[in-house]
Amino acid sequence: MYETATTAGFNAKTYIKDTTDNTNEISVSTADGTSSTAKAKNYTFIYNLTLTINKKTMSQEEFKDKFDVTYLNELPYNGTSQRPDVTIKDKVTGLTLTTNDVIATGDQIKDVDNVEHTITITASETSNYSGSFAVSWKLVPRQVTIQTSQVQGTYTGEKFEYSYTSDNNTELYTEVANIVSGEKITGKLRTIDSNVGSYTYKTGAENNTIEIVEGPVFEEGAKAINYDVSYDSILIIGKKSIEDLIKDSSYEITNPVFNGSEQVPTFKLKIGANVVDPSQYILDITAQRDVDVEEDALGYDISIRPSETSILSGGEITISDC
Repeated sequence: MYETATTAGFNAKTYIKDTTDNTNEISVSTADGTSSTAKAKNYTFIYNLTLTINKKTMSQEEFKDKFDVTYLNELPYNGTSQRPDVTIKDKVTGLTLTTNDVIATGDQIKDVDNVEHTITITASETSNYSGSFAVSWKLVPRQVTIQTSQVQGTYTGEKFEYSYTSDNNTELYTEVANIVSGEKITGKLRTIDSNVGSYTYKTGAENNTIEIVEGPVFEEGAKAINYDVSYDSILIIGKKSIEDLIKDSSYEITNPVFNGSEQVPTFKLKIGANVVDPSQYILDITAQRDVDVEEDALGYDISIRPSETSILSGGEITISDC
């Protein structure tokens, strides 16, 4: 007579069959033998039986052969302590392992340190396997871009200088793109000359027409090591409104001294302290009255408009009673 014992499951653990407390994790089949006179029907069986399925000890290479391991080997700085999530799938069943099967341990890193860090994946106590393996990862700088494409100044005769800041980030426009919330980057850009037109600075490009005057400056918790800053910036110097200049009395008129002949006043248009080149506008001066012997009898209408390629914008403006 012989018996065959079979565990009720296949997971790694000790299975018990104990008649006294009715534990029944092992099934037993009994058969009469061919060389014995013992018959199963003639006996009552009492069991105190254990069977153990041992865990399979796996090397790192065996882990890799059996499981697909997915994780990011580089994480960008995000302002918090972090490490990559690791996903492990059984290649045969396609099932994703949980913390009942494996446990991932490793340091959480906040600031970029140019060091390779390790995550150790260890089979849990409830797993069918024993052993561990490790994966490496790095925390890398966050990519940010200085983009000032909507910045426009007005012609002043001077180079246009602009101070950018991540404080200017809005839903519609971003000056410092991809910065961590609560941190701050500032700096200063300047066009290489003062003419009306569009100026650019793009990291890696040749013949940039914007110069970096200052920055990037890292403030409010931001650190240089945590960011990789590039530029894709545009600054525009727009034309000056001739109407605004006249409205603000940004001109000088010098009346001629009476000399008995026909004369016109001298006219100078100014932007700040700078006199605008007369080629930038077209000037028409018309006498209101005939020349008289009395100096205060002179009167003129002055009409001014931008020339075709002028630094000025707007239509014709008339200044009367000069």
